[in-house]
Amino acid sequence: SVETVAVQGIVAEAAKVEIRDAGKVTIKANGDASAIHASGADAVVKITTASGDETVRLEATGATDKAVLHADNGAKVEIDGKVKIVETNGNEAIKVGKGAEVVIGGGEIGSENADVAICIEDNGKIAINQNRLHKVVTNGDIVFVEAQPNAGADSVVRKAIYATKDSVHNGYIVNNTDTKKDFAVEFSKGAQWNGGAQGMNLDVLLSGDGTAWIGNYDETTVLDLQIEDGATWKVQDKIATFAMTANTTNVATMKGEGGFVEMGADAMNIEKYSGSTTFIYK
Repeated sequence: SVETVAVQGIVAEAAKVEIRDAGKVTIKANGDASAIHASGADAVVKITTASGDETVRLEATGATDKAVLHADNGAKVEIDGKVKIVETNGNEAIKVGKGAEVVIGGGEIGSENADVAICIEDNGKIAINQNRLHKVVTNGDIVFVEAQPNAGADSVVRKAIYATKDSVHNGYIVNNTDTKKDFAVEFSKGAQWNGGAQGMNLDVLLSGDGTAWIGNYDETTVLDLQIEDGATWKVQDKIATFAMTANTTNVATMKGEGGFVEMGADAMNIEKYSGSTTFIYK
């Protein structure tokens, strides 16, 4: 059982590290290192908080080019409560490497001066707020990359980020690989997404009054969108986002159950539509 304590970094190489009944814990990197680094198929770092609502703070202020939380080569890092990863020294808050998995209850991920909040490599997987209990704030892009030649040719990423009340994602979801990646995001109960997508097979659910997506996506993205219960997609014209090729937003599928779409100047083409949605033209 841990109440309030500062830990000088956790390194797990083919080993298991577990902290149970944690209270307020700060894990600080030791010099030029990650605060948590788990590597290898047998490596597991698991932090269970006392009530599932405490915040685990991770800091790596001395790291030059290392993510604050880094799991790779099949390792798993799991924190059931909230995290606060804002002291990143301009690096990624989280990096999920080859075959690794990171599961987090929620919290604040990414510093305001960092371009990338979460980097996912080589079939890595990330799941945030799966129980829909916590606020999630991500500052910076979520980026898929392939660090190894020919890695991830059949990669499918299906675990999602669930952003509930007061949550916000400030950034894009970007696929920098040679193959399409599947990803899902859910924004509900007033959560907000400020940004767009590039190169993804993207499932988006917007649900509830006050919930909004302010953004758009490029022509290499396939969008499956559901808008319900008063949520709004505020479509940003393509000239303000990644795509420059056409002034038409193409949606693969859209299902509406009482939501809104605020149009800009661009046209919209929906291949498959069902339900009821109010389109607002200004």
